[in-house]
This record gives sequence, structure tokens and C-alpha cells, in this order.
Amino acid sequence: MAKIAARRKSTTQGETEKKYNRFSILNKNKIRFFFIFKLWNARLAGYEECGKLFAIQDSSKSGEFEDYLDLIPRFATDTNENAKEKGLEALLVFIQEAYVART
Repeated sequence: MAKIAARRKSTTQGETEKKYNRFSILNKNKIRFFFIFKLWNARLAGYEECGKLFAIQDSSKSGEFEDYLDLIPRFATDTNENAKEKGLEALLVFIQEAYVART
């Protein structure tokens, strides 16, 4: 019975990982999607992409910053320490670059 449950769990995790890999290859521009994954490395990739996106904005009043306002609390509260570290780095870039963070 335990073997069946373990096999079922590994299959589900494997399927999720395949979806993540396929998504990251095909739709790299949809960063918001990374935050719904249970896999911490998917969320970590999302935080890294957000940090890059925030850093390359031309204006501190860019609409990109406002698009991610609802996700900002997640950056600092991730359950995985590795992902949280990247989230905090992205949050720091957001605070330094975004006008909405200063008001």
C-alpha cells in the first residue's frame, strides 16, 4: 500500500516538473505563472525573472511595477529558504526602482 502511494506521489511530482520545464521553455514572458507552482525551484525562477524585469525598466513609473503589486507580499514569505532569498533580492530591486514602492 505504501509503495502505491509513493509511486503515485512521484508520478504527480514528475508530471508537475514536466509542465514546469515545458512552460519555462515556451512561455518565458509569463512570469506570474511561476508563482502558482508547488515546486520551490519554479518559484525561485519566477523571482529571478521578476528581479531582472524590475531592473531593466526605463521609468520608475512603468506599468510593470503595478502589475506585480499583488504578488510582492509572496516574495518575502516563501516557505523555501532558497526561493525566499531570491524573492527578497527581487523585492529589494522593486523597492529601489519602483515609484509605487516609495509612495
